[in-house]
Amino acid sequence: MYLVPIPRLSLLVCLGLDRAELRAWAMYDWAASSMQTTIMVAVFPIYFVKVAGAHLLQSRATQQLATVNTVALVLIAVASPILGAASDYSGKKKPLLAAFMGVGVAAVAGLFFVHTGDLALASWLFILALVGVTGSFVFYESLLPHVAGPQEIDRVSTAGYAMGYVGGGLLLALNLAWIQKPAWFGLPAGPGLDESAATLPARLAFLSVAVWWVVFSLPLFRRVPEPPRKLEEIASGGELSRVMLALKASVEAGAKKKQSGSQRAMVFDEVDTGIGGRAAEAVGKKLQELSRYNQVLCVTHLPQIAMFADHHYLIEKKEASGRSRTSIREITSDHRTHELARMISGSKLTETSLKHAEQMLKQSAGRSSRPVAAR
Repeated sequence: MYLVPIPRLSLLVCLGLDRAELRAWAMYDWAASSMQTTIMVAVFPIYFVKVAGAHLLQSRATQQLATVNTVALVLIAVASPILGAASDYSGKKKPLLAAFMGVGVAAVAGLFFVHTGDLALASWLFILALVGVTGSFVFYESLLPHVAGPQEIDRVSTAGYAMGYVGGGLLLALNLAWIQKPAWFGLPAGPGLDESAATLPARLAFLSVAVWWVVFSLPLFRRVPEPPRKLEEIASGGELSRVMLALKASVEAGAKKKQSGSQRAMVFDEVDTGIGGRAAEAVGKKLQELSRYNQVLCVTHLPQIAMFADHHYLIEKKEASGRSRTSIREITSDHRTHELARMISGSKLTETSLKHAEQMLKQSAGRSSRPVAAR
């Protein structure tokens, strides 16, 4: 009989938080849940009724709190689908999370300045705090699939939820301790206190939530990476074309020794978007390298690219009798010089642009290349 040792699993592995980015993600639940325990459930509702709504009957103040909650829930219900779509398609999940968190933190910190009778201020700050924390949780949860694998998501999400209860409960216990026993913490205590001193422990509890929220959110912003976006979602047509040019040039460079005489046709459009000068000339040289083993067709507006071609074609679009017609014709000899000069200086040709175009063609003369269409 053989005994097989069973490996001991650490607590972090059991929780699914064995990687730094997973722990950092879960810490946001620890941070923001203090808003739910202290502000939404335990301390602020009592403060709202007894202090901010002190000039009202208790029943009216309680009704006002219910109204504020309803307004906040309606705003959240309307905004949630929009925020959900934004979290799915936006490439800036962390900045949006930070923006809503900033609104929530500022609103919670502002509760420190709510005194007796400040019902309107308390109401608006509470609404902003609820919208801020709810919005931040939308983007926070959208980060999870990018840090946890499909088999980890449920366990990591559960661990974050549990950490939220622990973090929020820990701060709430501390808040209740200094509200009930302010003297233990060096806060004003005893009879005869003015309004500001008497409410200070509760107002400090609100301020502590803001500080707690910010401090324990830092790991998420430091260690959880911004989800990468697909290239086609963020790159322009010209950028995609230049990426393809770089990839094809790299592949061709490694395949030169394996050429069997067969050629391929490669078409590039918008490859000149957003570039000029040396960058455009570098793109032209890359196209020229590709054309040594393949037929390259490039639609370009830049003379720095067109100069490297052996053949030029002019593409024109004209309107006649209410219809648009597109034509293409090959240009040779002096017409090439004039067309490059037009690309340099516009419709009005100058002696300088003609000389420049002639010099560019001479510079590229003798280079092996394939057709480039200029428009």
